[in-house]
This record gives sequence, C-alpha cells and structure tokens, in this order.
Amino acid sequence: MATDTTGDRQNTIRDRMLAFVDDAGRHIGQYVGTGANARIYHTQAPDPATYPYIVVRNSAGETDPEFANLFEEFDVEITVYHRPRGAAEKEAELIADLAEAAILTWHESSAALGLTYGQRRKHRETLRPDPDAEIRDLIEVELVVQCGSWPKKLTNALT
Repeated sequence: MATDTTGDRQNTIRDRMLAFVDDAGRHIGQYVGTGANARIYHTQAPDPATYPYIVVRNSAGETDPEFANLFEEFDVEITVYHRPRGAAEKEAELIADLAEAAILTWHESSAALGLTYGQRRKHRETLRPDPDAEIRDLIEVELVVQCGSWPKKLTNALT
C-alpha cells in the first residue's frame, strides 16, 4: 500500500479530487466547497448533510501474490448525492465526471507515499428515483474506479 494507513489513503483521495481541474477550468470545489469544509465524506455523510456532497469508500483491496503481496489493487467507490431533480441532475453528473477524471488521472509518486494511480473505470450508474416520496427527488450517481498501489519501500529508489 502506498500510504501508511487507510486513513492516509482516504485523505489522499480527497485531496486529489479537490486539486483536480479539468480542461474547462472546472473543479469539484465549485460544487462541494473547498479545504476542510469540502463536502467529501468517507464512508457516510453526516446527518443532515448539505447537497450536493460526495461519499468516498475504499473497497475490494487485494494484494498480488505474484509480487510477494506488495502490489495492491483497490477500488475507489464514489457516490454523488444531490437534490432536487431537474437542473441538479446535470450538476450531479458533472460532479461525477470531475471525480472520475480526478481518480482516473491520479498518478502520485513520492518517497513518502510510494506509487499510487488510477487504472480504469469499473462501473458508473445514475440510480433510478426511489419510490419513497421523501427521497424521490434524491439524485445518486455511483462510480467505481480501480486503482493500483506499490509500497513506499519499493518506490523510494524510483522517486
């Protein structure tokens, strides 16, 4: 694992999404805030949360025995939440586009962090409206990006 702890990795993913700017000059911070106040949460958003917001979760971490279990692949699951339906749907999709691009173009290499990078999109879906009247207007865009990570002890010589 490129970072020392899962918490470090979560923070690095959050920082990457906040730092990314697309070719049109758009960035996630324009929609969910910046810095410590950015509405990017790990695993679950607080109650109540201001829309739009993003929830990020690491999953499917798996080491590779071919490389003495030093190389790890893991998924970054990102869900964008927004409401109400209508104009917010287009904005939710744009936020998801920015988050996806940020992780797919992620390539971080340093003596402190090792080498971590986005590999490919595994899944993307805009969920259907829930039939429950209280949350029918909630927009959810889910995506999963597979990433790879080499530990810093192997990449120190390379950085």
